[in-house]
Amino acid sequence: MDAEFIPALRFAVLTPWYDRVVAWSTREAAMKARVVALAAPRSGERVLDLGCGTGTLLLALAKAAPGASLTGVDADPTILALATAKTQAAGVGARLLPGWSNALPLPQSCFDAAVSTLFFHHLQPHAKRRTVQELLRVLRPGGRLVIADFGRADAGWRRGMFHMVRLLDGYPNTRDHAAGTLATYLLDAGFVDVRSLAPLPVPLGSIDFLVATRPARA
Repeated sequence: MDAEFIPALRFAVLTPWYDRVVAWSTREAAMKARVVALAAPRSGERVLDLGCGTGTLLLALAKAAPGASLTGVDADPTILALATAKTQAAGVGARLLPGWSNALPLPQSCFDAAVSTLFFHHLQPHAKRRTVQELLRVLRPGGRLVIADFGRADAGWRRGMFHMVRLLDGYPNTRDHAAGTLATYLLDAGFVDVRSLAPLPVPLGSIDFLVATRPARA
């Protein structure tokens, strides 16, 4: 359990506005379309969405690979209820689980792919480290990981806008994002083929896309 849990938009009262805020501030449609393309889910594969939020990415994954087995995990019960309602309304049979990212309620080597969007910047450094280790554990050998989250923007004014996110969500947990060093956690955990791809400029900064693979022998 992580006692430093931060709700979506930091304050629970703002949770109902989460989808609207994210859609505007992070170019959500473009970001999640790219995550789906990078994850390349296939029918029959098992895919994890860590920090699944309201389930928007799960719907996109289901559309891209109707035969995939989807699991979403989130520690926020309010936002998980929204995800349940959204996936059920869309007829998507995703499994939604309450759980902490640093102690996933999942067996070892059970996923072909894992994705995570706008989640890691909520975690303190020690929780980031443990979460990446958990992702390595639940991915099968050769399993692929895609993370999209805030990074260091090229433009100074975008770096300035990211301070709005840091003010809302916290400074220690967003330090690695402001420095553009999130990929080091993946390397330290033992992931291979770690790459940081071309970022997506957004109104509140810049979104980095990290891809990695669990080695055949972890």
